Amino acid sequence: MSSDNAHPLWRQRDYLCLTIGETVSTIGGAAASFALPLIVLAMTESAFAAGVVATAGMIGNLTALAFVGNLVDGHSRRAAMLVGQVTRWVTWSMLAILVTLGWFDVAALAALSLAGGAATALYRTAEAGALKTLVRQEQLPTAVAVIEGRGAAADLAGAPLGALLLSLALPLPLWINAASFAVAIIGIALIRTPLARPDAARPEVYRKALSAGFRYLRGQRAFLAIVISHGLVNFGLNAFTFAMIVILQRDDHPYWLISLYPAAAGIGLLAGSLLAPHLVARMTIGRLASTSVCLTVATMTAINLAIDHPPLILAAVVVGSLSAPASNAATVSDLAVVTPAHLQGRVFAADELATGIAVPWGILLAGLMVENAGSSPTLASLTAVVAVAAGVLLSSADVRSLPRLAEVEQA
Repeated sequence: MSSDNAHPLWRQRDYLCLTIGETVSTIGGAAASFALPLIVLAMTESAFAAGVVATAGMIGNLTALAFVGNLVDGHSRRAAMLVGQVTRWVTWSMLAILVTLGWFDVAALAALSLAGGAATALYRTAEAGALKTLVRQEQLPTAVAVIEGRGAAADLAGAPLGALLLSLALPLPLWINAASFAVAIIGIALIRTPLARPDAARPEVYRKALSAGFRYLRGQRAFLAIVISHGLVNFGLNAFTFAMIVILQRDDHPYWLISLYPAAAGIGLLAGSLLAPHLVARMTIGRLASTSVCLTVATMTAINLAIDHPPLILAAVVVGSLSAPASNAATVSDLAVVTPAHLQGRVFAADELATGIAVPWGILLAGLMVENAGSSPTLASLTAVVAVAAGVLLSSADVRSLPRLAEVEQA
């Protein structure tokens, strides 16, 4: 546990070193992720090539989750975070060099994007395990809410920043992102709290390591329901967002208007991250999780009805994003509290893999449905998927019985 963890989070040196560095790299990453497909499109005039490079990072992230839990639990979490961030710095620096010099090859860019996505999985898994060491149990919801807040800030600032940097020079967003990872590396290096491998942790065969994470989740019946629900939400909501953007672009809405939708989500998430500690303190974990998914269903339904009225869609996106940070803070903190330290890397990796593995296929499905089934059936079908996710939580007695986070006993 951190030596200065008796202080509020904003006065804890090690927590601030980690958080400030990662906030900078998250915003830089959001700008570069927005810009990279546009750079590929500008250089190849192929939307398919842009999609290949963008999807490669997601596939790398999901594939690596099968392995990184074992690495994190079997080694120093500081070392794992440093390896992840250094790898991200190297891959994005190489991407910037290739674009700057005009040595352009789609396969090379996709391979670098794949490696960067894998490194992101390693870093995120190690960071989740490190938080429990750096902060006290009662501070975990606020710490996780800060992570949600930095994601919201990245959603809010990333696309406009990426667009601005692109207007100045094509490779500039990539260079800025590489620099942001250097800041994050310095932040991790300055942490004084020991983040060594947990005493009970021993490396395993990777198949057995991943199975250990899934076995633990399967044994936690409430979390199993939450994982199933979140997997359906991630599939349906990401596909819905992609379909909505394609529909708006096809209907000749201006690009600046379409770019407001991620910003609207960022505003809602940022406001929600400020509310999260208060909601987590007052509501049970089960009620927060169920309320968040139900609000998402209501938002998607409203967008279905208001697809020709962009201002109403923007308002719905803001409102629909408000509860997500509190729900995520409660469920992630609960999982961190009840999971033994030597299993945390494998359990968090299994959770991330289970809830994210269907996302790329959802996006592909959404594109096919928009082309072949039309706008309304596509959006309605994806809304129905998230409605099923709400039903999973509402029908689970184990989820309903989850207490407030303050009442959860630490493993």
